[in-house]
Amino acid sequence: QMSPEEKKAVLQNILRGIPSFRTSYRYFGVLHYHVLAFSLVAVVLFVGASVAAEGSLPGDTLYAVKVDVTEPLRDLVRLSPERQAAWEGEKAIRRLEEVQILVSENKVDDKQIQKAEERFNAHKNAWNSAVSAMATSSKETSDISSKFKDKIKQSSKSIENINADALRNEAKRQEEEAERRLEEQKKIEKEREKQ
Repeated sequence: QMSPEEKKAVLQNILRGIPSFRTSYRYFGVLHYHVLAFSLVAVVLFVGASVAAEGSLPGDTLYAVKVDVTEPLRDLVRLSPERQAAWEGEKAIRRLEEVQILVSENKVDDKQIQKAEERFNAHKNAWNSAVSAMATSSKETSDISSKFKDKIKQSSKSIENINADALRNEAKRQEEEAERRLEEQKKIEKEREKQ
């Protein structure tokens, strides 16, 4: 038979080997706060990058985040064909506006134009599919179609104006360059005559 003191000692030895609920809860709580803090930081970084990416243009670092992450995520919340059509139209217009900005800033190259055209055509095709999925007699369908077509016309006119301005500026630059070269040539000829 064990004495009460011996029983108590054996019980204490057994309990020392088993982590208490309080101890394991404390470790779980610390782990829980680490996971929560990491998740919060990740969300803040993602939201910040998404917001910053909204204004990005082709060739910018965050442009891929804009077109490959945030826009597809926004696709997920547009469940009705009407909303999907409006969103696809908006994305197509965004691609045109991006090209307009690049052209106006003389930052565009053939590769960017080609990629923008591919993206525009993909959005236009998705817009056509979404409009086709809508009821053909719907007033909303005609509203979405007319808004999209109006925006396309406006963008086309803007691009024409930008192209015309760019051509005028380029012609003026070339004329100034020709005048500068002519002046240099005259100076060279005068120096030759002096010798």
